[in-house]
Amino acid sequence: MIEAITFGLAYAAYVLLCGRTLLGMVRQGPAARPVTLTLAAVAVAHVALVWHHRLEWSLVGAWSRNPPAFVIFHTALLLIVAGALATPRWSTRLIWLAFPIVSAGALGAVFRREVVAPYRWPVVAAFAVTVVWGSWLAVRRGTSDQACSAMSSPSSGTKEI
Repeated sequence: MIEAITFGLAYAAYVLLCGRTLLGMVRQGPAARPVTLTLAAVAVAHVALVWHHRLEWSLVGAWSRNPPAFVIFHTALLLIVAGALATPRWSTRLIWLAFPIVSAGALGAVFRREVVAPYRWPVVAAFAVTVVWGSWLAVRRGTSDQACSAMSSPSSGTKEI
């Protein structure tokens, strides 16, 4: 039962991350804040359950189990939590940076680990929808550079030097 909750939270966090990644392409500012805060809360709850249930709060055990996974997932968690605490402009940048990191880890995990194999196709589907829809949004705006320009414009309306 605890594993279903733990990895259900992981999938929920991934879907929220995908949604927040797309939201950053169409809307900046305070509208994205509730999604980012929910994403961070779900991700922290998932990681806390992993640390408690699977790792028994052992840093040495966590590191020795799989150092690359440790670095990948904790870097992604740091980016997501920082995104929840950052200004809207930086929040979008941090979430966009977290998306490929989490995707690489999640896609690797669902194909390598039996415990998360039931999430294989839902994770692949969420990833595919995010990439295809995000690409469509970028093309619709003209070029991917123009789509990304929203990230560099200040949300306060002041000019950047």
